[in-house]
Amino acid sequence: MRSSKARLSLLLIVLVSFMCFTNAVHALPVNGSDQPSPQANSRAPKPIPTFPSGMTLMLGTKISLQTSAQGGEIHYTTDGTDPTVTSSSGRIVSVEGEPGETFTLKAVTIKAGLQTSETAVLTYPISAKLPLPTASLPSGSTLKRGSSISVASNVPNADAEYTLDGTSPDFTTSLRDSSKIVFMQNHGDVVTVKAASHYGPFYKDGKRIEAYSEVATFIYFIDGTSPTPAASYPTGSIVANNTIVELSNDGAFNETYYYTTDGSTPTSSGPSGRFILIAGKLGQKVTVKAIAKTTGTGWLRSPVAVFDYTIGLPAAEPTVKLIDELLTQTTATVRFQSDTPEATIHFRAFKEVGGFAYTSAEMIGTSGTFERKPNEQLYIEAFAEKEGMARSHAKRFYFTLPDQLEEPIADDADCKVVPNNAFVTLRSSDPEARIHYTTDGSEPTRTSAIAVMGQIQIKGAPGTLVRVKAIALKSGKMPSAVASFEYVLQ
Repeated sequence: MRSSKARLSLLLIVLVSFMCFTNAVHALPVNGSDQPSPQANSRAPKPIPTFPSGMTLMLGTKISLQTSAQGGEIHYTTDGTDPTVTSSSGRIVSVEGEPGETFTLKAVTIKAGLQTSETAVLTYPISAKLPLPTASLPSGSTLKRGSSISVASNVPNADAEYTLDGTSPDFTTSLRDSSKIVFMQNHGDVVTVKAASHYGPFYKDGKRIEAYSEVATFIYFIDGTSPTPAASYPTGSIVANNTIVELSNDGAFNETYYYTTDGSTPTSSGPSGRFILIAGKLGQKVTVKAIAKTTGTGWLRSPVAVFDYTIGLPAAEPTVKLIDELLTQTTATVRFQSDTPEATIHFRAFKEVGGFAYTSAEMIGTSGTFERKPNEQLYIEAFAEKEGMARSHAKRFYFTLPDQLEEPIADDADCKVVPNNAFVTLRSSDPEARIHYTTDGSEPTRTSAIAVMGQIQIKGAPGTLVRVKAIALKSGKMPSAVASFEYVLQ
């Protein structure tokens, strides 16, 4: 009995050992990797297109490719070759070719851990018709007289031709420059734009290639209301006595302005002009009402613009000074001041050659830096303002920038071998100029070391290449260009 139990125990031990061994064998890494390799039938799903193969599509149609493999990439070709991992990738492909040809798209899904999918071979006959052109503003829009739209074809190398008289484009007498269609019809007119895309004609392999789209129709309603006037001083401003307010608008045409300063409604028989004098006693309120009427037929007068002003004490006009010590080879800096404490200075540059025009955006602060070269002009307009006070009158300042100093020169030839601790002499053609220098190759500034009596010391380890850079500076002059000299230590 005991012998039978012993044999049974031995049999159980052998059986358990065998099972453990089998599991261990199955757990061993395959091909030297601790990751399982893809199964022979573990293949990525083939890409699926939004348009079935064989469907006739227009040039430029965008085909969307999708895959159910999360994280999978779609690679494709359009030249008939089989796609690989180095082929173009993406999920949107545009139909290319010529009308009447067949567009062939081949695509695969590639995903790590899976075999590359089967190739999806998709063929699409290209329609002889082109897609409709599109307009920059939707049909039915109301357009300001003088504004513009553009009409364009979505097909590369195709033109959009159009008419404005309700007829369909005939591609012979129809208008071709559709990049800017300006509407100058009268107020209340309804304009019908008819446009079509045109591709070709040209010849390819002895075959004439030409295609058209159907006609697209866009309808627009013309608003010929003249632009509402704006004023150089916003309504609610405190202005100084005898301030000139200038009227303007965002239009690009010749407007006549009619105005009143007593609060009555302006008419075309009243005072006119774009400059209005605001005059009265301290504390007096003045209401300006203005309308604009664009010159010519087909325009309506603008709505009435209302500007309310109070006459008050003005801030002190600003003064400005060109700062010599901040001149650089290419910039000039000016500093502003007003005798009104805590006044804010507004300023910008302007030019007068070829007509007055501002050349910089309006800036606020006590100083400004402008790009200018030696002997160029710097013209600045500035005014001061403070809360509770009227804006000062704008004042203009005129500067001519000085000459530029010549580059420093060295008595010793450049790239010369010199002993350690040798002295090199730098000179300027202007004996009153200071020479600032560096010996580490960096750009010298006004804070760099000064060459006393023109002498600088060259020192360092034997064989060291020392690059000296120097500029000449003098009050009332533009700094020189940077001169560079190289020396090798013995």
